[in-house]
Amino acid sequence: MSKPVVEKQSSDESIKLAEKTPPVTPPEWKNIQEIVIHSLKGATRSFLVSFLLRGGVSFIIRLIAVYRKKTTLFSALKASMGFETQRFAKMIASFSLTWKLISNFLHFKTKKNLKRNGALAGAIAGLAVLIESPENRVAIAQQFSMRALQGAKNALKQRKLFSMPHGDTLLFSLAVASIMYAYTMHPETIPREYYNWIVQHGRVPKVIVELNRENTKGHQAGYFPANIEGLKAAMVKTHATPENTKRLFDYIDANNGIAPNLPCSAIHARENSCIKYQAGVWYKTFLEMSPVYFSLNAVPTLLFKFKSVIESPLQSLIRIIKSTAISSSFISTYVYMFQTGLCLHRTFFPQQKEKYLFYYLGIVTGLSILIEQKPKRAELAMYVLPKGLQSLYTLMIQNGTLIPIPHLDVIATCGAMSTIMSLYQTEPHQLSSLMYKVMKGVIGTY
Repeated sequence: MSKPVVEKQSSDESIKLAEKTPPVTPPEWKNIQEIVIHSLKGATRSFLVSFLLRGGVSFIIRLIAVYRKKTTLFSALKASMGFETQRFAKMIASFSLTWKLISNFLHFKTKKNLKRNGALAGAIAGLAVLIESPENRVAIAQQFSMRALQGAKNALKQRKLFSMPHGDTLLFSLAVASIMYAYTMHPETIPREYYNWIVQHGRVPKVIVELNRENTKGHQAGYFPANIEGLKAAMVKTHATPENTKRLFDYIDANNGIAPNLPCSAIHARENSCIKYQAGVWYKTFLEMSPVYFSLNAVPTLLFKFKSVIESPLQSLIRIIKSTAISSSFISTYVYMFQTGLCLHRTFFPQQKEKYLFYYLGIVTGLSILIEQKPKRAELAMYVLPKGLQSLYTLMIQNGTLIPIPHLDVIATCGAMSTIMSLYQTEPHQLSSLMYKVMKGVIGTY
């Protein structure tokens, strides 16, 4: 007897979503000239908005370096508005121009708002990704492919064809498991900038991460001598305490010159206490990430909700600060849990091989996403999932399981934008709220 009630609730929810974000009716054009002028105006607006959005976020983040006197205010502004920001804005403007021209032309000819109009226009407009650098193309392809899958999943769910309870948490945990394995064992399978970012915020010196990788791979391969000279140099470079230096080499001596795992004394060489180190990890990560999340919350609010900010500035500021605090707490807890897991492993299982440890730690630490606000969990899952899949894809190519696909980044972008623009024009409620608002703010409706 409960099934009809569940189906009715699901149907009501779908209707409410559709009513909240209804599709926009395309303009009625009199001639092709009107479409061309409209598309050029729209592309110009898209260039300016995307330039300000990308440059604004970049500038606020660079203000941290200005505060630390590592650069000047003028240099930060110049870098934020430089070549990369201009190239990104050109890509968005080119996409906007192509999509508007084709989509409006097709509507002009058919007089109907068809899914295939958006699909065709989006696929061709996706070629604008060629303006970007090869490295950025991969990141763009990854993110928009995830958005396309998310929209398709929502459409299937509302049609009662597919459902994944707590899917955002599950996907996030599985993705970061793959990423943390790549970070510790195969950094070549993830983007270099992303790897360096993890090293920076992971609080373990890069030299120690590399030595641990060398040691672990050697242990797995069957040869076990510890890199004594490398460890001595690393302990000096990381300003290790005398107690931690002694503990490290006592551990190696006790194991007949091998190090099954690098102990805590090497991982946090400057701090003798695991508890103090872990508390410091949380606090320092929170302080570092707060300005980043503040900019990610503030800039879109100012660009897309400026009227609301003017009407209620205090409430807007409180919302931004609250979101910043929650997001910073999430990432701080994530790093804290991973480092705590490493210390617990070294304390209770010092001889155990760590072949799959990083996968397990990644899955467990991924649960920290539950601290984040629910609407943002899917966004986070969509951000990390492609990076985890990229690492897996690269590893499978390296071991011969897969063969590389030429121009996969461009193909994936065009396919993703075909799906996204089809939904954007006819079923915008299937896209995430953030995705729809950003697209509407940057490229408009038609």
